[in-house]
Amino acid sequence: MVVRLKGQRYEKRQSVTVQLSSCPIRVSYEPDVRRVGTAKGEAAKVTQAMWLLKVEVLDSHMDAWYLLTDWTCNTSAQAARIFQMYRQRWSVEEAFQFLKMCVGWESVQVLDLEAVRTLVALGWVAAGFLYEIDGEWEWVDVELLAKLGGFEPHKGRKPGKKILLWGLQRVLDYMVTEAILRRHKAATGSIPPGVAALLRQDALHQL
Repeated sequence: MVVRLKGQRYEKRQSVTVQLSSCPIRVSYEPDVRRVGTAKGEAAKVTQAMWLLKVEVLDSHMDAWYLLTDWTCNTSAQAARIFQMYRQRWSVEEAFQFLKMCVGWESVQVLDLEAVRTLVALGWVAAGFLYEIDGEWEWVDVELLAKLGGFEPHKGRKPGKKILLWGLQRVLDYMVTEAILRRHKAATGSIPPGVAALLRQDALHQL
């Protein structure tokens, strides 16, 4: 789990101890409250038996989670199952937010469709690694993104969100530079001499 424990300066993926506690509750609600044309108070309220699960990551700076479920949560095994289900769902939602952040960069607007697809694919690789959806540190793509983000390998240390975002940003910068140069060459027929002098010959031939 990616978390910052007490005494640590930064969050990182690590093993933690989680304390779970639960209690049964009853929730009353109006089933038709979201339906158009139903007057407030017109439908009778419904009461349903639920379970409230409290999740505390010990020795961390995180606030407790309160999870509401209609699954029975009367034993430690049942509580652990509910926690794992919510945690997996939360990981998926965080992965989507991470990816939306990547493709929401203003520079993406100058890319063609194929370049956007490549960026999205790399974003999913990074998100899958960060939020433990799938994959390991040995992924070649993750290693490359980490290097581009300035990560220096250390025993027992893995790249975090900022490092991989920086790596993706450098990939995006490369794609944007290539796209702008290609469009300039198509419009004018050549690359300015000063810029061409900074580029390798094989890079110029690809434009």
